[in-house]
Amino acid sequence: MQKVMDSVITLPDRSDTTLTHISEKVTFQWLHDGQAYETKTTGAKREDIDAYINANLAAIQQWDTALPFYSVQNISHKDVSITPYFKVRLADAATLMEERGVRGYSMVILNNGFSGNLLKLLSRFFVNRVNSSVTQIWFTDHQKAYTELETRMASGR
Repeated sequence: MQKVMDSVITLPDRSDTTLTHISEKVTFQWLHDGQAYETKTTGAKREDIDAYINANLAAIQQWDTALPFYSVQNISHKDVSITPYFKVRLADAATLMEERGVRGYSMVILNNGFSGNLLKLLSRFFVNRVNSSVTQIWFTDHQKAYTELETRMASGR
């Protein structure tokens, strides 16, 4: 696993649900009293991708594997695209999930344009082949993603 860690990411305590700026274009927030989290990026430069993936790696690393995993991955900004480097870093996160035995769901929010649909097609194929323990559910509507998260959390699945 590559795990490019330009800087160590320290996440807030799970009880702290304030929006945390990991970098200029990346945010992290614990949701539902730390039972889920959301990472969002509005950029696709290497430093943005590294901050985004490293925040996810930090959350996955500290996840209690006895609990179901829930995340919202917001990559819906028009400037975010699937680059070869982004694909490599996504594989880092998928590999860590597999290594740690994390099981659950990730709601992935994409933009509704051509690039979002292309990203959806490519990422679904790529990530599901690498990691089958976390089911990704794809959305272009933010509210539907959050509703699905709450439904899955309520049912414990």
